[in-house]
Amino acid sequence: MKTETPNVSVTTDVYSALGTAAWARRTNGVMSPEDKEVISRQNTEMRRQEKLAIDAIKAGSANLLDFDVENLVIPDSAMAKAAEEYAQDVYSTPLNLHCLRTYAWGSLVGHVEGLSPDPELMYVSAVLHDLGLTEPHIHEAPRCCFAVVGAREAKKFVSENGWEEFRAEKVYDIVSLHLNSDISASDHGPEARLVGAGAHFDVFGRHYHRLSVSTIDNVLKAYPREGFLDDLFAHVGKAEHHADSRNNFLLTTDIRDEGVENPLDLHHT
Repeated sequence: MKTETPNVSVTTDVYSALGTAAWARRTNGVMSPEDKEVISRQNTEMRRQEKLAIDAIKAGSANLLDFDVENLVIPDSAMAKAAEEYAQDVYSTPLNLHCLRTYAWGSLVGHVEGLSPDPELMYVSAVLHDLGLTEPHIHEAPRCCFAVVGAREAKKFVSENGWEEFRAEKVYDIVSLHLNSDISASDHGPEARLVGAGAHFDVFGRHYHRLSVSTIDNVLKAYPREGFLDDLFAHVGKAEHHADSRNNFLLTTDIRDEGVENPLDLHHT
């Protein structure tokens, strides 16, 4: 098992602190006016990064990733297997497949960006990242961000199954951070960046234009996306979300601001 150097919860920069375990424990996932300014800045930065990536591909200075999905590293450790079994018990089939796609998309973005995550830590975090949308935890959403609730549950699960405190705390950070629009690998680790990238890829279509059509086809064949959006919004709609949560911000601001459809919704294998 890897030994890692802590680099998340010690940060004092408000941009980097948003979404971390320390921030989540202090705020319960409820954003202050300053936090809302931060997430708006993150959205602007995310769009800037997307435009640069797309422009580089159009200019021929970057290539679409063409990757054999069968070569993705799928951890088969005891913890990975335990997380898979737990996810199958608590998630609907579409939500479970979303979590597996989150890992796949994130892994592929990692190849594009030259990142080297810890596969087991990233996989377990991706598989468990939406626990806050499941029963009975979704009903905490009116007072607490669902990603924060999910982070608590994910840490509890891995702790009870034998992971030491530091590694379990990393899971908390990764799951809590995944709603952020811009997650820095240097601040939070490649696993946090890529789980967030994978989740935003599947829900919003970010990074879509960095992968080849055949690569996207193969992910969608391995982990079908049919019925996902209806299922996701059914889960999200089970409770009123706190008006100052990141989830509410994304649903009421980000999607409308982008004004475009997720290209995955139009993609047919």
